[in-house]
Amino acid sequence: MSAYLVVLLELENPDWVKDYLANVPDIMRKFGGEYAIVSKKVTRLEGEGSTPTQIALVKFPSTEVIEEFLSSAEYEPYAKARIAGSYSDFFAIET
Repeated sequence: MSAYLVVLLELENPDWVKDYLANVPDIMRKFGGEYAIVSKKVTRLEGEGSTPTQIALVKFPSTEVIEEFLSSAEYEPYAKARIAGSYSDFFAIET
């Protein structure tokens, strides 16, 4: 069984992005994560919610591993920077 982390991101302040992208993929890989999709080309086709500026889909071994990654000490400073500079929604989907 696998699980996917779905990230919907609305960027407010881009100051954190360069450092995040330089470090978080390696941390993610330590937890078995790999990007399936990352795109800034988002078009709302239905619904009335806000449209994210970026969507990412990351494959992990399980939802438990996603939770371990998100709560890890190594990821914590990057999570804080992301939260301070964006609005984001994270979802786990099991397959």
